[in-house]
Amino acid sequence: MEWGALSQKFRFTTPAINDIPLAKSDSHRLEYRDTQQPGLVLRVGKQTKTYYLYTRIERVDGSLKEAKIRLGRTDRITLQEVRQMVRTKLGGEDVAGSDALPPGLAAAVRFDEELLTTAEAAALTKMSVAWFERKRWERVGGPPYRRRGRSIRYLKSELLAWWIAER
Repeated sequence: MEWGALSQKFRFTTPAINDIPLAKSDSHRLEYRDTQQPGLVLRVGKQTKTYYLYTRIERVDGSLKEAKIRLGRTDRITLQEVRQMVRTKLGGEDVAGSDALPPGLAAAVRFDEELLTTAEAAALTKMSVAWFERKRWERVGGPPYRRRGRSIRYLKSELLAWWIAER
């Protein structure tokens, strides 16, 4: 099969996905959309092939937000498992309570949470940035935080809950 000439949409099958070559560089990353399952996308990079779900999530205020949810790499999850996860999500079941979702996905679907930088968290709590950095370094007594690479973020709701509990 000649993938360079192939449309970006096709019916996902395990053999067809395995036949897709990896991208030559990160700048040539490709996305393929499944014709059978709306919202299911396969991103092919330089080293991996990863399934994503593109969907809209309803916020608390009723508005919709576009969401791209990482489901897993092709070498770690089967196409059938991915299809089941997408059916569960698009079927209207509660995402946070669903056992069909991979670990950590339910927490990632809380889109209404506001993420704060260390400086913003310090300003909100009227504490110093140095105090937050020291508590992260000590790993004791500070508020819960999230790390992605070198970036540190605090969920506003968790920070406020911690602040109230520590008073």
